[in-house]
Amino acid sequence: MPKYESTRHAFTVTIIEVLRQHFGEYAEDIFSTSPLLGYLNSKSRSAHRGSKARGAFANHYALYVIVEDYIKKGFLSSKAPHPYSKYEGTIFRPIPPAARAAIRRQTPKSRAQCQAERRIS
Repeated sequence: MPKYESTRHAFTVTIIEVLRQHFGEYAEDIFSTSPLLGYLNSKSRSAHRGSKARGAFANHYALYVIVEDYIKKGFLSSKAPHPYSKYEGTIFRPIPPAARAAIRRQTPKSRAQCQAERRIS
């Protein structure tokens, strides 16, 4: 399998730790040969920075929704009612309320949001 160059940063350690929990000694090999993990690694560079630096995490959520649907529809366990070639995709659901609240607590309000709140109250 081809290996992909991936810049290491503070959050790379966390990604590899999770891989070690699931794949043991193969964690480094999986990390270095997976273009998807390379992409997630490059987009998670800002994970330990402030909330303004986390714009790429919407991409993580989109991938999560797709993978979650793939698993729920049985494609991972080969129990899907039809072949993957007939898969119609998924509907992106809104972020769950608890997650939305957590994001709001971390994300500073824009000037427009503050002005709108002042007009309402």
